[in-house]
Amino acid sequence: MTFKQYIVVVCFGVLSIMSATGQNASFKIINPEYELKMVRLNSTEDLGQFNDIMEDDEGYVWFSSATGLHVFDGNRTVTYTGDKGQFGFNTDSVSRPFIFFNNAGKHRMWVQQSGNRLLQINTQQRTVEQVVNLFPGEDQQLLSSHKNQTGSLFILSHHRQEKTIALSRKGDGNSIQTLFTAPIENLSGMFAKKMGKEIWVFKNGFFLRFNQEGKEIKKYNTRFQISNHVSVWTNDTSFYFIDQLTYTLFKWDRSTDELLPFLKIPPTVKDGLSGLWVEGDKVYIADNLYLYILNIKTRTQQDLSNDFLGIIKNEAHGGLGVNFLKFTKRKDGTLWVSNLRTVLQIKKKLPKLTQFKQPIKDNALVSSTTSFRALAEDKDKNIYASYYGGIAIKRPGNNSFEAVAKWQHLINKAKGTYSLNVWNNYLIWNNTIIDLKDNSTNYVGPPYNAGHCNQWIQNDTLWIYIWHTPQLYFYDLKRKRQTETGLKTQINGEGTYYSAINDIKMDKGGQNFWISSTFKGIQLLSKSGQLLKQFDKTALNTADNDIQEIEVDGDQLWFGCTLGLGRLNTRTGAVSIFKNPLITGENVMQNRTIFSILPDQQGNLYLGSSYGLLYFDTQAQQFYNLAKGHPLSEIEFNKMSTLISSDGRYYFGSTDGLFSFMPEELQFVQASNKIKPLKLISTAIFDLQKEKFKYEYRHLNTLKDLVLEPTESSLELQFSVPEYSNEVYYSYRLKEQSNQWTAPKLDNKIFLYGLEPGTHTLEVRASTGISEKEASLYVITILKKQVWYKRAWVIVIFTLLLTTLVFVFLRYRFNQKLRRQKELATLRTKISADLHDEVGTLLSGLAMQSQILAIEASEENKEVLNEISSMGREAMERMRDTVWAIDSRKDKVENLIDRMRDYAEKNLHMKKMTHDFITQIGDTKKFIDPERRQNIYLIFKEAITNVMKHSDGSHVVITVTEERGKLKLIVKDNGNKQPSTRSDGQGMDNMAMRAKKIGGSIDIYYKDGFSVELEV
Repeated sequence: MTFKQYIVVVCFGVLSIMSATGQNASFKIINPEYELKMVRLNSTEDLGQFNDIMEDDEGYVWFSSATGLHVFDGNRTVTYTGDKGQFGFNTDSVSRPFIFFNNAGKHRMWVQQSGNRLLQINTQQRTVEQVVNLFPGEDQQLLSSHKNQTGSLFILSHHRQEKTIALSRKGDGNSIQTLFTAPIENLSGMFAKKMGKEIWVFKNGFFLRFNQEGKEIKKYNTRFQISNHVSVWTNDTSFYFIDQLTYTLFKWDRSTDELLPFLKIPPTVKDGLSGLWVEGDKVYIADNLYLYILNIKTRTQQDLSNDFLGIIKNEAHGGLGVNFLKFTKRKDGTLWVSNLRTVLQIKKKLPKLTQFKQPIKDNALVSSTTSFRALAEDKDKNIYASYYGGIAIKRPGNNSFEAVAKWQHLINKAKGTYSLNVWNNYLIWNNTIIDLKDNSTNYVGPPYNAGHCNQWIQNDTLWIYIWHTPQLYFYDLKRKRQTETGLKTQINGEGTYYSAINDIKMDKGGQNFWISSTFKGIQLLSKSGQLLKQFDKTALNTADNDIQEIEVDGDQLWFGCTLGLGRLNTRTGAVSIFKNPLITGENVMQNRTIFSILPDQQGNLYLGSSYGLLYFDTQAQQFYNLAKGHPLSEIEFNKMSTLISSDGRYYFGSTDGLFSFMPEELQFVQASNKIKPLKLISTAIFDLQKEKFKYEYRHLNTLKDLVLEPTESSLELQFSVPEYSNEVYYSYRLKEQSNQWTAPKLDNKIFLYGLEPGTHTLEVRASTGISEKEASLYVITILKKQVWYKRAWVIVIFTLLLTTLVFVFLRYRFNQKLRRQKELATLRTKISADLHDEVGTLLSGLAMQSQILAIEASEENKEVLNEISSMGREAMERMRDTVWAIDSRKDKVENLIDRMRDYAEKNLHMKKMTHDFITQIGDTKKFIDPERRQNIYLIFKEAITNVMKHSDGSHVVITVTEERGKLKLIVKDNGNKQPSTRSDGQGMDNMAMRAKKIGGSIDIYYKDGFSVELEV
């Protein structure tokens, strides 16, 4: 081909491109419909410069940088590093930058690190599952990687010495199979992109297209100049790039398998920009300091560069001089644009307040704050609005309301304004009827403007209630006749007044009135003023009796109250309360009060509340709110101040101005979207003994039980939930301690101190503050171990051991005591035998010798010898008692009884007294203490001795019984002579002393004979 022919071909190609791209079709520059909002990552540490951005399957956004992997949940960022620590992967002792992301399947992604390392990360468990070191010791650089559907890992790399690029597949172990190579001088101007199941590589004026197995599909020779950065955009079906030479956007056409010109970028867009995103009819082009939106369909251009630059300068210090990174489209449809340090969200601009606020021209107003109440429209499409200060009218074709000066004199001193209606050519304002033809006036009730009133028109009859009065007026508008009836405030009872009726509506049959009031809830009144039904705060499940506007829909009655929107089934009395709370600046959850209700054509409700305009779907029973920052989202609207005009425009009065809108002008969003699952991302446990924290962040997604050692005294749990539209509020409770939840707070960390040993159930709730029903709940069981010496099994073992030791000790003592007792018994037996044999023999011999000597002695010595013989016999008797007392063979109850019986028989017989010896003892063989035995016997002897010495009776009854473990001895005679208080000197005192010594009690008395009772 000659040079001339070559020039012709080139020129023809350029002309073709110019024609195809519509270079001659200009783009109209319009004011931006979009704005930029900084995405605040809310990290306490420097995140470094970003290398890549990726959203995982749970909705968390990951950023890679030299300092780590940063995970953003919409409210705060957590950083995972390659080192050890609270969030450390601990993959290497050498810190390595994290570079690019690639999808590796469900809940998994590949992360490229410097040094040709790939990490496979489980994003759900926050763990490194696989570490792949590629090309160790080789002069080869990893460019990108991806997995196909079968799980094979494909790698694109650059060999510096050989000056080639290679596509390889990694097999088992360290084996790598090279699938394709191509010569390349250097990496400047080269890029590789994955599009669906295909890989595109551009370099040196040609495109290479591969399938996911590395097989080349086609090579496209071009003369394009493409930026070294990111002027390429792909999705699963399309491939776009900017040719910097012609500043043209090209697209690969799948049907023709060609690279065709798509758009000639207009000259009003700064040249050399490399950031690209294509979505429908819109093309986004950006760089570090510039951002343009081109609409191919409307041929319009929006320049957001000033906003882009302004935000980075004012809010992102350090982000001005860094390069552009990429566009990121999140799964919820949000589009982000970012440089290496700053992330911005591209969002539709909210409208201005002036778009909705109705101008009011009233020179008489002395305050800039104007509270609007009632609205009405006449047949000529004039709209009337009453407010504190007068009435204004908006005529067809006008954009503003004008005060009606000729009616200013009708305003009462209190400037009351509540109700407004139109009937034929009459305007009914409070209780004043104004003829719109001649401005003449008439009054219902008192002959002046009575201020706050409630009106209802049925056919040609006007019903009016004037606040703080006991009457209901009804007025025939045609005949101009007025009648009044007293209101009954009790069923079948008398009435006073309602103080303040907020709204009046006719029931579905048109026979009775439903009314709402400030102090009495909701009532049904007949037209004669009789109270038929009443519903107070208890019946309505409301916080008070203050009910605002009501709306009747068949058997359903909708009502506004301080808790929100209520629904009363007037037939059954069933009540439902629908709440749409908000979180105030003081982190307090506050319900919106519904002041006004306006049904639309679908039967759904526009609601004027204490905090913004709301929309309620009556079928789905779901609230919808305006976006945060919308001019109508925070206004306090007023009671009874709504209207749908004949042109379909909605009017709402507020405490500061009048607002209107067409339904298509407002975009409501569902108020109670279900928040995503709550995730535990970190535990920090402090060991009091070791004085250090133990951290864990891995595998927490499946953790159900957390076990604390006895020395682990405090616990910190950190939670996260992906939520990018609203702030997330956290609250919790320990179920075993309290059923009350803590106050909702923005802090995602929960601190637990001083947990007692045992099982604790921690419940954590995350919500956006809109609805508790839509909150995300997380439950974990915390088991705090007991110290070893307080554990049940240890206590059981110690108890058994102690019991065994006590038992062994007592058994030893018992055996010792038993052996000692045996020894003492043997000694006692020996002593008693010795006394009996030796001393007894001597005393017996002494008595006998004395008696023999007395026979042969003179009368002078006979008395002395007889006395000596008597004393010997007495000494021998006492010795026998002593021997009996110390003889261990006599330590049984039966021995005591036998001894007592022998003594009684021997001695009472000498006095010629009869006796009965009665015993009632269960076990006479049982042991009795020797001391106790001896003292009982001595007391018995003393009692018998007293009977023998002092009684004049002839019979003695001796009773020995045992009751409840106590021995009872009774000695009683039948004598009539009362004994003296003392016997034998100290006999009675001795008996008392002996009884006390053995822990008993003795009673000596005379009643039908002499009695001695001993209980021991």
